Amino acid sequence: MTPILQEVDEDKENSNPGQEREGGDRPTFEIEERIHINYRLQYLKDTVMARYIDEQAVNFINQLIMANNREIVAFIFGTG
Repeated sequence: MTPILQEVDEDKENSNPGQEREGGDRPTFEIEERIHINYRLQYLKDTVMARYIDEQAVNFINQLIMANNREIVAFIFGTG
């Protein structure tokens, strides 16, 4: 296991999962929402609307996904 993943595992062991779910940790909830939004955007872009959207719309969706990914990675590494 890599040192980064090991640190994340240790942090999970020391935290109370019920506390995070009940709104005690607001940023965790926001990051979880961003992950769900990314999944939905990716699904819509790749399957549902693949034939019907133009290149400009695809680029806009990709920008949204990349912005969310930056926030997620910043949260994971503790820089955000």
